[in-house]
Amino acid sequence: MAGATQGAAVPSGRLQTSDSYLEMCFNLRMPNHSEKNRLDRDEEALFVELFDMGFTDGPIIFGRYLRAKGLITEEDIFNARMLQKRQNRMIGEIAVERGMMDMDSVERLLVYQEETGVRFGELAVQLGYLSQAQLEEILEYMDKSYIYFGEALVRMGILDGAVMRESLEVFHRLKVRIQQMDT
Repeated sequence: MAGATQGAAVPSGRLQTSDSYLEMCFNLRMPNHSEKNRLDRDEEALFVELFDMGFTDGPIIFGRYLRAKGLITEEDIFNARMLQKRQNRMIGEIAVERGMMDMDSVERLLVYQEETGVRFGELAVQLGYLSQAQLEEILEYMDKSYIYFGEALVRMGILDGAVMRESLEVFHRLKVRIQQMDT
């Protein structure tokens, strides 16, 4: 399946932070006819293998797929998720870091949030802990700094960017097939 991503621009096998999720999913060269037939056969075999492994039981998660293909280990999954956890922080954490809120206010809002079900940022603005402009600043920062699971694997050097992109493309096609079976 390596031929499916020859045209993808992946500098030094790493994702640039400017790459968006949609680019990661869809910025791939379309395979020619012979590649398409080979990909269809390979996907069919993988689909059957994943189905036999019980992959359709429970949530369909990219990490489980990569693990099932033997591309990553459980330790890789853990390390990538820990990188995401450090990088993809919550609104309250960022507000405290930037001096917009103190930790006591964040904890108070978390209790209110549990009771009301209102999103943290909306609640913070409603109750006057943050201005709308402050919330928008935090959300913009979160959007720019967010890293996806596959990107974390690439940043850590666990997967090559081209392999991750190709795997993500196949995973999305298989996920759609599996979901169609449930309907």
